[in-house]
Amino acid sequence: MSVNFNTWKNDLKIDFVIHLIEKGSGEILTLDALAKQAGFGSRTSFFNSFKQKMGLTPSEYLNSLD
Repeated sequence: MSVNFNTWKNDLKIDFVIHLIEKGSGEILTLDALAKQAGFGSRTSFFNSFKQKMGLTPSEYLNSLD
């Protein structure tokens, strides 16, 4: 694999957050709550990992779904 362990782990967490959003949890939970459910320890690490993987911030991603 061409990624380190932490990047791989964070990518899985982001995939889980996206799964939660697609199931409708994004309408009920805050971004912080979604990040916590996925296992992120801080808001900053969640936002940085999300932006790195998706090219958008979590808020921009949610707005693009509308």
